[in-house]
Amino acid sequence: MKSKLLLVSFTLTMTLAIAFTGSVFADEPYDKAPPARVLKIALNLDDEQVVALRDLIGDRSTEAGAIRDQVTELQAQLDDLLISDAPDPAEVGGLVLDIRGLKQDIKQVFKNYQQSFRELLTPMQLERLARINRIAVAERAAEVLRELRLR
Repeated sequence: MKSKLLLVSFTLTMTLAIAFTGSVFADEPYDKAPPARVLKIALNLDDEQVVALRDLIGDRSTEAGAIRDQVTELQAQLDDLLISDAPDPAEVGGLVLDIRGLKQDIKQVFKNYQQSFRELLTPMQLERLARINRIAVAERAAEVLRELRLR
């Protein structure tokens, strides 16, 4: 019963979403629209919010990219060390811990990015965001049902 209700809800939501996006993105394919444009329309962002979003995206990319570069460098050092004849366990452990710490830093960059994005939004926009997230969960559930041939 719950799966039927979920499917009906999902179908209705997707029908509305398709109708909405069809009229809004008539000049460009929805899957080709820039992310900021999609969110501007879906969340009703004003121009200042769009600029701030683009800045957040740029900052996140720069910050996470720099950390990823460090991870790549340390991973290469670790790989070289592990193929050596007698890797120093302390050095191996140190590199593993350093890489783990940097990966945690990347997660924190993304958490900060998400929090900063939410802080840009009005209460109404936050509610729209919550609805979009619920739709995404329903879409994934429908995919799983199809994959498992339960639909």
